[in-house]
Amino acid sequence: MFTKTCNIINQNAQYLSNTIDDFRDYIKGDSQKIEFNLEDEIKSFLSLVDTTIKNSDLNVIVDLKENITICGYKNELTQCLINLFHNSKDAFLERDDIKNRYIFIQSSVNQNILEIKIKDNAGGIPQKLLKKIYEPYFTTKHKSQGTG
Repeated sequence: MFTKTCNIINQNAQYLSNTIDDFRDYIKGDSQKIEFNLEDEIKSFLSLVDTTIKNSDLNVIVDLKENITICGYKNELTQCLINLFHNSKDAFLERDDIKNRYIFIQSSVNQNILEIKIKDNAGGIPQKLLKKIYEPYFTTKHKSQGTG
């Protein structure tokens, strides 16, 4: 148990270090695409949020097409997944009436286009906010809780 906890702490520290590097590279204009395996990256993301999954009583159902290789920005994908995950978790925390909390992550390739679908049963986004969700810095949370 001690070794597992230490490994989780190290993994989170490495992720945060990579995030700092990503911001630095973004500001300098040095971000570079790399090839990576989607399934491995999603598993890595899930291990980063594993404690939150357990503490929030979430059920994460993963259905990934195997052997998908992407040429892209790996850490940016992880940051996006983490933001979506926390939005979902927060939506569940606002609703006491949902006892079976599910987050579904699915991938597929259709005509050479990768689709990653993430959904939950927390109630969805209100219709009036749907048009705004892709605006930079849009958030429904207090300034101290979200940046969009």
